[in-house]
Amino acid sequence: MAEYAEETKNLVFEAFDSAKTSIASFSRSLKLLEKANATNSKMFLEGFLTCLNRILLVYTKDPKAERLISFVVKFVNSEVQVLIGDNRVDLFTVIIAYLIQHSSAMEKSVRYRCCQIVADLLQYRADDSEISEELWNGIIHSMQIRCRDRISSVRSQALRALSRVQDPYEAEDPVTKTFLQLLRNDVAPNVRTTALHYVAISDQSLPLIIQRTRDTSEEVRIQAYSVLREKVDPRALSIQQRIMILRDGLQSRSQNVRRSCLAMLKQGWLEGSCDSNLTQLVKLLDVETNEDDVVLILKELFAESDIPVTIDVNELSNETAIILKAKIAHYRGLSDEASIDLFIPSVQVYCDILVYFQKQSFVTRQLLDISEYLDFSDEAGRIHLTKIIKQLLLDREVDTETVPHLVRAWYKCETSYSSFVAACSELLGELCAPEDRLTDDVVLLERGLATLKELLNVKGTKESIANSCSKNLVDGFIQPGLISTNHKIRLLAVECLGLFCIQDTEVAAVQHLPLFLQICSSDTEELQIVAMKTLFDILLCSKWQQRETTRELEDDYAPRSTHGEDVENLEAECIKFLAERLTSNSVRIRTCAVEGFAKLLVTRRAPICVSTLTCLLLLYFDPFTEEDFTLRQCLSVFFPIFAVSFLDNVLVIEKCFFSVINTILDAPPSKSLSEASVVQVAEYLLYLTNASISYHRNKESSDVYEQVVHVHERICCRLLHAIIDDPDGKKSREFSKILNFLRINIMEVSDEFKQEFEDLLVLAKEHVTVRPVVTNIQRFETRILSRNRTCEAVESSNIDPEAVFSQK
Repeated sequence: MAEYAEETKNLVFEAFDSAKTSIASFSRSLKLLEKANATNSKMFLEGFLTCLNRILLVYTKDPKAERLISFVVKFVNSEVQVLIGDNRVDLFTVIIAYLIQHSSAMEKSVRYRCCQIVADLLQYRADDSEISEELWNGIIHSMQIRCRDRISSVRSQALRALSRVQDPYEAEDPVTKTFLQLLRNDVAPNVRTTALHYVAISDQSLPLIIQRTRDTSEEVRIQAYSVLREKVDPRALSIQQRIMILRDGLQSRSQNVRRSCLAMLKQGWLEGSCDSNLTQLVKLLDVETNEDDVVLILKELFAESDIPVTIDVNELSNETAIILKAKIAHYRGLSDEASIDLFIPSVQVYCDILVYFQKQSFVTRQLLDISEYLDFSDEAGRIHLTKIIKQLLLDREVDTETVPHLVRAWYKCETSYSSFVAACSELLGELCAPEDRLTDDVVLLERGLATLKELLNVKGTKESIANSCSKNLVDGFIQPGLISTNHKIRLLAVECLGLFCIQDTEVAAVQHLPLFLQICSSDTEELQIVAMKTLFDILLCSKWQQRETTRELEDDYAPRSTHGEDVENLEAECIKFLAERLTSNSVRIRTCAVEGFAKLLVTRRAPICVSTLTCLLLLYFDPFTEEDFTLRQCLSVFFPIFAVSFLDNVLVIEKCFFSVINTILDAPPSKSLSEASVVQVAEYLLYLTNASISYHRNKESSDVYEQVVHVHERICCRLLHAIIDDPDGKKSREFSKILNFLRINIMEVSDEFKQEFEDLLVLAKEHVTVRPVVTNIQRFETRILSRNRTCEAVESSNIDPEAVFSQK
């Protein structure tokens, strides 16, 4: 009997040894297990569990272990029965119960493998198989517990195990709630990826899947687009959701995410939901509302694959017109003139099409944009198109939105910029005629301002506009527009005046800056933003003397009596006014102010004020601005560039250091700023100063560079002084943590600093009694002094000290 038992176990061991080498040996191994079970079922089960236990102890992604798990899953799901006492029991039930029992083991590898095998067993279980209610509840309970495991890989496998037991149609289903919670809140990207892959599509899960397309992890974003491609019909999404998903994916910095989004667009939406009908796909995107986004989507789609397009130019709709524009732009990028001629063989034909569709505003705008890609070597066709454009500009039935497209097409037709300005000014004079203005003042004002705005936007020799016709145009259109009660007309007038001022900043500084300041103070939010952008542009484009001196106080923006007093006063007043907008309650105004100051400070077109830079830093770290992606992204690019642009910028950051830290520490609990991490803020500021030193190292040698090199030493002394002044206070705890982020090269500091450093450390250790602060100071001292001892040791030898520290 003992011989049969031993032989049975050997058969099991042989089967597992064979299965781990290759998948091709699975058939033979399965037969060995069936033979062992038939020979002695009790010894078979004992040997099987022994082999299974060994697999559970392997945590790494070992190929042999993975093959054995696949082998176990295949055998257990083959409806094998084993003898338990006097009864035959399904091996599936026995193994699942065994794995559930060990899923709460202390060893992470056991928990991980238990959840993995349970997940695989359930994934490959036949749909018509039955599981007892007790076992079913046991699986749900144990796997839900593992979904709260501290190891992310265990949570991921537990989610896989629960994927077949979720009920998306039940609002209170606990398994579905577990999926949604982990999909929304889990910190591990692999868990969010697994949740995305296995969560059932429902009204509850779909918004979270869309949200994951903006995840911080590239892997999660790719998985989100994959799920949308395979499981979600675009008609289940709102138009704005479709546009947002495509825009974010196609403009992603990650090439893999862009590929995944294009795969969703082409394979899932175009070929799957729309049966390869491009017009049907474009209808899902609402071209009139999202024109720019649809053009971007079509260009990316055409660049990915040459999708055939068949369009009858005599029967254009909104969708086919924008497809035609995108396709011709694609062909122009490829310099494929022959393909363009298939749609529009000549300028004369283009003119006939334009006249035919002139009553359809959207189609007309798309056709006018196509003029950018046409060849105007045909003189007769060019003259004919110019005549048509002038007629359309004077036609009151043509809406104002079409005017910019008409002006751009007109500029393309003209032979030179000066002739275009002259012709356009003549047309504006016709619009400004007194007899016309008496009939329909509002329409003509809006038409003239729209034309003037686009004229000013066209790149060319700006003096021809500013000098020849500026006064007439300002008197005829801009001044009446500024006093109009129509909001749209006032907006156009402010934009036009801003463009004039940018072209002649010296005149603008004296004449029009007060007007823009007044608009920023008392008008609607949209007009305030336009006026603010104009003020920033004037400051950026002006020929005023650049300021390179650092001003520490807000009072430095006060007007001063120096050479060019009027301009100086206006400049100072303007900058001070804009700085106040950094703390505006309006998200759009605050973001506009941040973007403007980022440009001014990087280009040194404004004095570098410590209080302004401090405000920008606080906005960057304030949790209140966490949802303002534009502001955060702007500042995340600005600070590193600002730090490395000029060495003395580092000195400004140094002056901001304690101001920022103390403001956060002193913030009341009711303010969101109190939730910011002081240590993270300090680490970032120290990184900025150190990065600048590294960037400029060996590039220049000056007094400023000597000051910049020792920024961390000065900050170190101030931190130690602050700790000594209040050794048991809240700030001391944070300051002691910051010490360990300082980068001080003991080989380069002066003897005076070494002596001051040692004295301050002695005083700090004498005064401090709080244990965490003492520990941080000791850790900092050990790190610095260990480098000092290493330096002294190598001084007596021929070893290069830099080589020693670089190896460390």
